[in-house]
Amino acid sequence: MTFNRYIAIRAVVETIGALSCMLMVVIGHSLIGVIVTAVVALVWAGGEIWVVTVLNKRSPRRDELSDQHQGVAMQFALFVLITALVVLGFVYTIWNMVITSGFLHIINPMMLPALAMCALAISDVQYLWLEHDGSNGTMMKTSLKIHRLARGMKQSELADLINVRRETIGRLEQGQYCPSLRLAMDLAKVFDTTVEELFSFDDEENDTPEQAQAR
Repeated sequence: MTFNRYIAIRAVVETIGALSCMLMVVIGHSLIGVIVTAVVALVWAGGEIWVVTVLNKRSPRRDELSDQHQGVAMQFALFVLITALVVLGFVYTIWNMVITSGFLHIINPMMLPALAMCALAISDVQYLWLEHDGSNGTMMKTSLKIHRLARGMKQSELADLINVRRETIGRLEQGQYCPSLRLAMDLAKVFDTTVEELFSFDDEENDTPEQAQAR
């Protein structure tokens, strides 16, 4: 079980929970919806506890690239949730102003847990998409793979040495990820070389001698 696979399973559970809550909104059985929501919440909480106590002690691990993707995904999900709440409140306000039947239309209580679970599912799906895409928008030239193969090392072995995921090593070797200075220095230390020898930006190839010396 990898961390990303767990995130995928969690996204499925959260999606089922959101759909269950929305179903309760439609059919009006709020008590059943509360029970379904509680069950899904317990499963979700159990998964989180399992990640903290068990999964983190095994081969899957989180690193700066994973944390970056999770941060972006959470910001995106929060934006979607806020937008949905604003639109929902606006629609219900206009509805109550237009309808003059004397009946006040109240937002179904199950709408809130439905939106919350939907936001969690969106965050996890966005994270998985970022992990699959792999790029942080900065393409780099790197000799990391050449140095690794020269040492006869596997990606997993190099990942264990610097305490990152194997997927991150793959992204680095493809030039799809600009590492932090600390990570770049750790890699340079492993291969007994310099950061400049391992990584360079595409535009550095066209530098004049004066610009190269200035760097």
